[in-house]
Amino acid sequence: MFQKLVVMLLILFAFVLSGCSAGDQSGGDSVSEVALGQEVYERLGCDGCHAESSAIDAPALAGVFGSEVQLESGETVTADEEYIRESILAPQEKVVAGYQPIMPEYEGQVTDEELEALVDYVQSLSE
Repeated sequence: MFQKLVVMLLILFAFVLSGCSAGDQSGGDSVSEVALGQEVYERLGCDGCHAESSAIDAPALAGVFGSEVQLESGETVTADEEYIRESILAPQEKVVAGYQPIMPEYEGQVTDEELEALVDYVQSLSE
């Protein structure tokens, strides 16, 4: 119980820090969507939880795009663009089976361009 509380506090701390360090994304046409997605992913600290080597118990994203995902509700969904978008903006809506609903919502935290770039980046992790 104590360990889960510590993990949740670390996630909250990382989330607060990522918001404080978030700068203007003035990319430009030369930056690909995947590269922008990777920048946003790193800026938000997503790899702190979603990297395979992470100490935080969150689903790894490598290979998830296009796969079938079992949810806590018992439902199975395909990890397509719509699911990835929803998982970023409102992650409590469809929690992956076996994981705690600890991911923060990014609704209002990322622009539409950043959201699309994040989806492209997650998709690239499955190629």
